[in-house]
Amino acid sequence: MALVHYVLVVDDDPEVRDVLATTLKAPGFYIFTAGDAFEAVYVLAERAIDLMIIDVKMPAMSGFELARQAKLMRPYMHMIFMTGLSDGGDAPFGAAFLRKPFRPDELIEALRRELELDPPPHAGRRTVPR
Repeated sequence: MALVHYVLVVDDDPEVRDVLATTLKAPGFYIFTAGDAFEAVYVLAERAIDLMIIDVKMPAMSGFELARQAKLMRPYMHMIFMTGLSDGGDAPFGAAFLRKPFRPDELIEALRRELELDPPPHAGRRTVPR
């Protein structure tokens, strides 16, 4: 059985979510998606997410505000922020920052780099869900 990392993609654009989820399934990540911050909080409460990819600009709650709440729930979780804005600000928690549009290989490399630097305590102990 292959070992996996659980990744949550949070973006209010369904096309972006679908493309990212499809891109990341190939390298062996198990992907969850959320269309807004509130749905993301629900997923975080139900799943031991290793890494969250977050759009900075979303309605109702920004990606940065979601990140602050998520760190309270999952302090060891890694984050990667993405934005199409020319100045997205500084990513909290020293997280990686990708500017849209980015290539699939840039995203995969950012995920691998984040998870290799400091793997979450439970990473690598799961098998692919059936």
